[in-house]
Amino acid sequence: MFKYIILIFAFFGSFNHVFSQGKVTIVAEDKVEEVENNRLARRKNADVLVQGYRIFIGMTSARADAVKIQSEAQEKFGDTYSPQVVYDEPNFKIYVGAYNNSVEADEAMAEIRKHYPNAKKIKMPIKVKK
Repeated sequence: MFKYIILIFAFFGSFNHVFSQGKVTIVAEDKVEEVENNRLARRKNADVLVQGYRIFIGMTSARADAVKIQSEAQEKFGDTYSPQVVYDEPNFKIYVGAYNNSVEADEAMAEIRKHYPNAKKIKMPIKVKK
């Protein structure tokens, strides 16, 4: 019986240690803290991927042809609908614009279809600033 009483006191006495609050001090070199601060700053300024739309204007298997289509689109649209080449094996796809919603993409597609009648609105991730 005496053993059981000692065991009970030992068992409940250990809970005090488990649930006690303590203070943790991290000791690190200054360089580690500097690297961590730089990483956090980059994450704050990084672009975020969100679901949006781009206008697909062409596809080719040759990189040179894709760059040619991109430069032609750049001449036609300037910075309004910045063209972008994306390699999707085995083809290079050319997209213009980056739109947050379908309405914006539809408005832009009306202008783009004057030059590229087969243009299509594609739902895909786009980069936006935080």
